[in-house]
Amino acid sequence: MTTMDKINKLLKRRGMYGYQLTDALGLSRGVYSQWNSGVSKPSHRNLHRIADYFGVPYIDLLPDDETNEKTPAPQSEGLSGLDQDLVKAILSLSESEKVSLYAFLTNHKRGE
Repeated sequence: MTTMDKINKLLKRRGMYGYQLTDALGLSRGVYSQWNSGVSKPSHRNLHRIADYFGVPYIDLLPDDETNEKTPAPQSEGLSGLDQDLVKAILSLSESEKVSLYAFLTNHKRGE
């Protein structure tokens, strides 16, 4: 399933349209159309914002083919070698381990 399939599914569950999501995130309305048509893709920053908005783990929005061990670290994002290694390690976790890690980080961020 693609990222946009997943975002559209979340929108449908809430009875929302794409422009409502971009309005809520302070993005231009046209950006959703560009994402949906494949002209562009949501940045990692925007994927994190969308995940927070819907209350889902960021990893759940990644395309299915990007959540396996074959995925290279996103070098174009300007990550250091250590950060790239961390991304690779996280992507190699099982789904249940990713959920546990996300829960830990979410609770830690809130100071719980």
